[in-house]
Amino acid sequence: MRHWDLRPTSPTTLVGSLSPDAVGPVSGTMSNDVLRIAYIMKGGLSVAQTLKLLPNGVLANHMSIKKLGMTVATVDERITKE
Repeated sequence: MRHWDLRPTSPTTLVGSLSPDAVGPVSGTMSNDVLRIAYIMKGGLSVAQTLKLLPNGVLANHMSIKKLGMTVATVDERITKE
């Protein structure tokens, strides 16, 4: 189970935490229906995640994980409401 704690720092930026995944702060920006977040995981893995709300209410999630600047994993998924 993951726990997000995000709070706005301006109309377009946010900071927070993600447990247990992030080892430091989570930062993000919001523009229209797109949220971009970034954080560091254990082992020095850097995460960049883009969440986009689509017109049909589906949330498109793209995550890229890098180690030493090289992409080691990606995730693309659609999050729907039941």
